[in-house]
Amino acid sequence: MQVRDGSRRCRGCAGSRSATTSPPARDLLPTAGAKRPVTATSRVAGRLRNDRGIARRLGLPAEETSRLVTPSALVAATATYTETFRPNGPPVKPGSRYCPRCLSQPDPYWPDHWTSPLSLICVVHDCHLVRTCPSCGRPPLASTAWLARPVELLRCPSRRDRSTFTGTTNQLQGWCDHDLTKVDTATAPADQVQAQLLLHSWAPGPAEHTTACGIAITHRIGFQALVELLDAASGQDGGLLDLGSNAARVAAGLLVAARVLAQPTLGLAADAAAGLLAVDGPHAPITPARRIMSHHYSPLLAAVQLHSLRDQLRPDEQLMFRTGHPLPRYPAHTTPDNRRRLRLPAHHPYWPEPSPNWIPQTLWWNAVPAVLADHAHSALVRSLLAMALAKTGSIHDWTTIADDLHLPTTHGVRIDRLIRHLTGNGTWDDIVAALERLMTGLQQHPPPIDYPARRAVGDDIPLVTAAAWGSTFRPGGPTPTTAAARGGWSTEVADTRALVGRPGPDGQEHVWAPMPMLVSTGQADGGWGGAATRWRSATTILQVRNESG
Repeated sequence: MQVRDGSRRCRGCAGSRSATTSPPARDLLPTAGAKRPVTATSRVAGRLRNDRGIARRLGLPAEETSRLVTPSALVAATATYTETFRPNGPPVKPGSRYCPRCLSQPDPYWPDHWTSPLSLICVVHDCHLVRTCPSCGRPPLASTAWLARPVELLRCPSRRDRSTFTGTTNQLQGWCDHDLTKVDTATAPADQVQAQLLLHSWAPGPAEHTTACGIAITHRIGFQALVELLDAASGQDGGLLDLGSNAARVAAGLLVAARVLAQPTLGLAADAAAGLLAVDGPHAPITPARRIMSHHYSPLLAAVQLHSLRDQLRPDEQLMFRTGHPLPRYPAHTTPDNRRRLRLPAHHPYWPEPSPNWIPQTLWWNAVPAVLADHAHSALVRSLLAMALAKTGSIHDWTTIADDLHLPTTHGVRIDRLIRHLTGNGTWDDIVAALERLMTGLQQHPPPIDYPARRAVGDDIPLVTAAAWGSTFRPGGPTPTTAAARGGWSTEVADTRALVGRPGPDGQEHVWAPMPMLVSTGQADGGWGGAATRWRSATTILQVRNESG
C-alpha cells in the first residue's frame, strides 16, 4: 500500500530528483505573477494555497497542485482528532519523519502523511520511519527555511544547530545537506505494519462504516479510538502527537491498541484493554463526574468501559450512562458538528440529545413500566419516575433534577428510597431498560411541548381554572366542578399546570388545547422506541377511555 496523497515530489518546484540548477521556490513566485514580495519563506505555501493561478503559471498540473495544497487523509484525520479530543493541547509541531529506502528510489517523493506524528512505519518497505537527521539532529521540514534555496530531495533541508556553528552570532547557521538515504532504519514486524495499515485505512472516508469490537462504527470513530488506545499503550503521557517520540516504541503501542479493537465482542475488548482504561484515567473515566462533561471521549471506548462495569455502577450512574441500552454512552455536550464524532451509529447521531424540556412533572400514565403497573395512577410514583427519566443521560444530581421539574426537594430522598426498594426486589434492571426505551422513543419523536415553559406560565391559577372549565371529560355530560376538572386533568395529562395560556403571535392570550400525550400501540411500556410511538391529542385519548366505560 503506497499512500501518495499530498506527496511532495520535490523541493524548490524542480520536479526531479536533483534541483541544483533551479531557483529557490521563494524566487519563483514573482515570475509566476505574485505582485507582493515574499519576505518570509513561511508564506510561500500560503500563496500557493490561496492563489491557484500562481501554481498554474508555474506549470504545475491541477492534480499536482491539489496534492500540494490538500492534506493527506492521515494528516486531516489527525487534525480532526486533535480538534475533538485535545482542543486545548499544544499544537502539533512542524516537521516530518522519513523513510531512507523511499528516498533511495529512482523517483523519490516525500509523502505528506510523513508529517503526521501518527505515521510510524513505511508500509511500502515495512520499516520504521526515522524521526531526525543523524547529522544535525533535527526533524526534516521543521522549518520552511528550505524554500529559500534549491535542494535535492534526499538531502536534509534543515540548518545546523547554532551551537555547532563557528561563525558570528548575526550570521545564519549553515545548511546540513546530509544524505538521508544513508540513514539506517529497522525493519518493522509484520503485525505492526498491519496495525499501521489499519490506521491508514480508517483515516479517509470518516463517515464510512466498519466494525470493531463486534459493533458497527464509522472510520472516524475507529480512528479516534485507535489513537486514544495508542496514547494509553505507548505511555507517551500526552506527548503522542510529538514527532520527537520514538517511532518504534509508539508502533509497539499501536499494535496493542489494534489488538483491543480486533476483539469480536465488547466483553473481550474490555478484557484486552484492562490495563489501558482506568476508571479514573484520561481516556475512558467513570469518576470524577465533573471530568466527564469537561472533556470529549471516544464513544467506542466508552461502550467498552461501561459494558464491563455495568453491574458495578450505582443506580444513578446506570441511568446517567444509559446502561439500559446495549451500548452505554457518556453524557456529552454535543453539537451538529461533533455529534457524529461522539455517538455510535447505534445511538442515531442525527437524533437530538435528551432534553429536560421533554420531561413532565409526573410520568405519562401509559409510560409507567409494566413492573409498576399497579402504581400507574400514583402521582408520587410517577413523579419519581419522571425524575429517573430526567436522569437518563444526565449528569445532574437528584436535587437539581427535582428543582428543574419544580418538584419538592424531598423527592431527592424519596427516589433513593424507591430505588433501594426496586433494587431489593430485583426489578430495578427492568426499570432502567424501560426508561431507556422511553428516552429512545423521545429522541426519535421529541414531544411537541416545552414543559418548563408551560409550568412557568401555569403559575397563573385563574388561567388554569379557565382552561379546566373549558374542557369536558365525557361528551354530552355535565360540566365538572373546577376541582374535579383540574383533578381529572392532573391524572390524565400528567402535568396539571400544562393547561395554561400565553401571548400568541398576535399579542392575545390563548387557552391551550389539552396537552398531547405519548401513546403506543403496544403494552404499557412495550412499544417505546418503535415505529408505533407517536404523539396524539389527550382529548382523543380521554374520549376513547370514557366511551369504553
